[in-house]
Amino acid sequence: MESPRWNIITPSQFEWERRGLDFIRTGLPDHDPYRAWANFEFQTADGAIYEIDLLVLTKQGFWLVECKAWSGRIWGDTGTWTRSHDGRLHSDDNPVLLANRKAKALASLLKGQPALAKMRLPWLDALVFLSADDLQCDLTGNTRNRVLLKDRPKTDTRPEQKGILAALINRDGPGIDADLRGAIDIKVAKALSRAMEQAGIRPSQRSRRVGDYILGDLIFDGPGYQDRLAKHASFDNVFCRVRQYTVAQASSEDDRQRLKRAAAREFQIIQTLDHTNILPVLDYKEHEHGPALLFRYLDPNAVRLDHFLSTHGHKLETGQRLDLLRQVADAIRSAHRKRVIPRSLGPPSLLDYDAAS
Repeated sequence: MESPRWNIITPSQFEWERRGLDFIRTGLPDHDPYRAWANFEFQTADGAIYEIDLLVLTKQGFWLVECKAWSGRIWGDTGTWTRSHDGRLHSDDNPVLLANRKAKALASLLKGQPALAKMRLPWLDALVFLSADDLQCDLTGNTRNRVLLKDRPKTDTRPEQKGILAALINRDGPGIDADLRGAIDIKVAKALSRAMEQAGIRPSQRSRRVGDYILGDLIFDGPGYQDRLAKHASFDNVFCRVRQYTVAQASSEDDRQRLKRAAAREFQIIQTLDHTNILPVLDYKEHEHGPALLFRYLDPNAVRLDHFLSTHGHKLETGQRLDLLRQVADAIRSAHRKRVIPRSLGPPSLLDYDAAS
């Protein structure tokens, strides 16, 4: 597929990403109704910002593709995946979960555009494309659903492998409903192209800024907020964790002000906490997308506790397990003494700095 059907909204800076996208591009037909949009971001009605690797429209479906070039061996469950590469283990959230949230948010945004007022938006399916050639994928059962590798023809030494292209073009892949929900033709393709323009789809803004910090990767996506790793604009070794409250497009000004007051109140409450195991809040900033809290973040490679336990939990001795529990309990007790009740405390909100070293 070539331009103008293949639309690169933001040229990729990463060779691995370009290789994965090129594999799909060269395998897609270059005629209507096929369309594709690569590397863009969008903002939801509540102000949340999501980056999309690839959006593809084919005769057989409408697809949001999350690209990962992870090498080595991958295994896991529906919640957490573990990767083994060059003798090191690393755990991540199952990327299908985030891809599904992105698909739902983008579909909701597109449905509200004038170009689709009299036409039904095709169902937007989320897929994860593992593009590395040397990958050993040991995901099984439901965990393998909607996870695709590269397509490979049959040879004398290995069987045919149906991958991402078979899924996009023929709806052939694990966990994909074989029945197409509604016809996709050139009318749908043209209406969807107009809707993408009307929705304000824009280049990926990897250099968004809050105060003196440049926002980077999404760390956590919670109800009404997003946490991102941020680096100081002037110092390469100074980081913070920015929690941005997604109130920019609240349904009313009253709702916006209420959410801003809640964010300010949370900042004031966290400021009262002084404990070595509680991330201190550094600052409160007003931003066009909503208020933001800046937390001290000593090591950008810090590992979430749930990921650490998934990778190394089986190696922990009894004393080490008890020490982790004591540290968490001591932080909670300190907060309770200040009459502060942690609302969403759980392994995803706990960090292990020792695991990063």
